[in-house]
Amino acid sequence: MYQVSGDLHLQGRPPAPGGSEADVNQMIMSRFMNQALSQAETTFRLSAIFMSAGAVILLAGGVLALLRHAASAGDAAALMTSLAGVLIGTCGGAFAVHANRARRHLTEQVAAVRDDMKAERAHAREDTMRKQALSLIESIPDPAVRQHLTTVVMMNALGLAASPSLGKDSTPSLTAGDGADE
Repeated sequence: MYQVSGDLHLQGRPPAPGGSEADVNQMIMSRFMNQALSQAETTFRLSAIFMSAGAVILLAGGVLALLRHAASAGDAAALMTSLAGVLIGTCGGAFAVHANRARRHLTEQVAAVRDDMKAERAHAREDTMRKQALSLIESIPDPAVRQHLTTVVMMNALGLAASPSLGKDSTPSLTAGDGADE
């Protein structure tokens, strides 16, 4: 057992020393999703048990009504048994509705987490490419060109379009439609 954060403790081995934060996050989300799916499955099984028990009790009430239709005490027992069967069957139906909602919610959460993980991987790729570009720029001997290209890379990182051409001054200019108006 090891502590991930706060009071959350997970069973199992921690990620390898070279493991990334994304690996830890993925492991936590995987365990969370497995737990939620397990809970939904348990609730569904419980609903099936309750609905089956309700049906059996309802049938027993029907049998009691058929066997003791002449006696007034038998009618009351049959009625009470049937009502209990209906009540227990209804509880089973409520469990089934809850299980379906939990599964639907789990599906939505998985989709949201998948989208977040894709965005995180894309950001990591962009960051790696930016670092590689900057390390290549550092090998350029001309300081004006090096400064200009560094500025272009940084402006692209900020989402601004910079003109890569070198003019009289080495400061990149903003092109129309990229935030220059703001």
